[in-house]
Amino acid sequence: MVIASDRETAKRLCDCSTIGYVGMTLGYKRFVERLIDDEILTDDGLPLREYVESGFFLVHLGDDDYDSGAAQRAPGLVTLVSPEGQVWLARRYPPRATARTERRMLE
Repeated sequence: MVIASDRETAKRLCDCSTIGYVGMTLGYKRFVERLIDDEILTDDGLPLREYVESGFFLVHLGDDDYDSGAAQRAPGLVTLVSPEGQVWLARRYPPRATARTERRMLE
């Protein structure tokens, strides 16, 4: 598994979101548990290798900047969703009526 820890990879982290944030945006509660049930994530919240290699997820050594709202079940590691992964998840799990939209966020 590729773990992001160098400066080059840090640039990629800027465009990534936590799984919790993506789930909230799509309107799903317990999104991490749903991804575990659908065998996208392992029980410790880490993505399966095929999804990391596809570029949908990035596993980052955790710190205070990324731990908020993250699915941090594996000590010291945070799973982030890449922009490509966000699109893939939105297609696989269409937004629900309770999803946060730009309009609601601006009101």
